[in-house]
Amino acid sequence: MTLKQLHCLAALAEARHFRRAAEIVGISQPSLSAQIQNLESALRIRLVDRVRAGISLTPAGREIAERANRMIAEERAMIDFASAATIGLAGTIRLGAAPTVGPYLLPHIVSSLHRKDSGLGLYVREDAPHSLEQDLARGEHDLLLTPLAPSSADFASEILFREPLYLAVAADHR
Repeated sequence: MTLKQLHCLAALAEARHFRRAAEIVGISQPSLSAQIQNLESALRIRLVDRVRAGISLTPAGREIAERANRMIAEERAMIDFASAATIGLAGTIRLGAAPTVGPYLLPHIVSSLHRKDSGLGLYVREDAPHSLEQDLARGEHDLLLTPLAPSSADFASEILFREPLYLAVAADHR
């Protein structure tokens, strides 16, 4: 059984006629007939009855056509996902964040993702920077937000910003 055969069956179920189904799929009518026959052989069941006005699906043919449509929809979703993923707009990013950084930056990152409706998912795990780096080495994270530079030359890093730190005391303090 192939996806092409399932596409042919779905088109035939929609068109109820071999010639029109062949046009939908973009192949010749004899090729469509051969695809349906090969599918019936692979499944060892009759799917289609030829009738005067075109075709009639058998009860098994109706059920298999419905399942074929679900598989075709899933195939389209997979293609759409892969297309979006090639430009970085799909999937789940596994982010490791140090507890001292995560609470300050993550609300901005998450709200930005939601505003853009990018299709990206975000999985966040907080831990100490050293543990996060070990997890990154094992492939458990895609990237880290940490106040420390990585200790291994195996990782590339970028300074995102420098945050000033002030000491404040009462004006009359000595």
